[in-house]
Amino acid sequence: MISNVLMENRKSIDPLQIVRDDGPDLLLVVETDDWWHEKLESLDEVFPYRIKRPLDNYYGMELFSKLEHEASDVRFLLSDKIPSIRTGVRLPSGVWIDFFGIQPRPPDPDPDHDSEGRNAGLPQVAKEMRQSKRAAIVTGDMNDVAWSHTTRLFQRMSGAWDPRRGRGMISTFHAGHLLLRWPLDHIFHDNSFTLVELRRLPNIGSDHFPALAELQYEPQAEAQQDAPEADQEDREEAKEIIEEGRKAVG
Repeated sequence: MISNVLMENRKSIDPLQIVRDDGPDLLLVVETDDWWHEKLESLDEVFPYRIKRPLDNYYGMELFSKLEHEASDVRFLLSDKIPSIRTGVRLPSGVWIDFFGIQPRPPDPDPDHDSEGRNAGLPQVAKEMRQSKRAAIVTGDMNDVAWSHTTRLFQRMSGAWDPRRGRGMISTFHAGHLLLRWPLDHIFHDNSFTLVELRRLPNIGSDHFPALAELQYEPQAEAQQDAPEADQEDREEAKEIIEEGRKAVG
């Protein structure tokens, strides 16, 4: 489950209500500052495993999990102001998978002023997914739509599936604009998972709706689900984006 709470949102809600009806095993909350960090502490009684990095710059991130973790890390891949999470997660079957929580910067309205650093985090995560021998899930507020060039490149480089495909947009932003909404919050998975359900949840006072995906680990499904494949041009582009991103942030 992914929920962007909107940092300045001070709507009085019961955090347990976020998860009471749907009971996710993994909950990634983004845009958490110190106020939200304190507000969400009641979730600790439900989720024994937690990774928290609240920030006051709209990039705070907290992962709540019912599943055991290992080798958990809060990383700052290309900026010391934007965290991401990588952790091993043990499924009920005992299998370990990789989980990535990310939130790239939104694009600059003026493309001449936009930085390659915004996009470089996704190719970096894609590279790590390809290098890992584990199944993987990637979720977060990507600040980008599923059909953008950057997101499609990420899918080909990582081999990740977009569970929205063939099921409609399931738009999560903007919760306050009925006629103008986009799918910005994503839950990607590799082809060892099959989708049971994907749905948008009720608004919690944020500008984003939470989204919930129920995934079934079925490694035998890999034979029936061809993973997106990158070609040499994709690999060269991803390498260039990562290098330019590192230069952009010094």
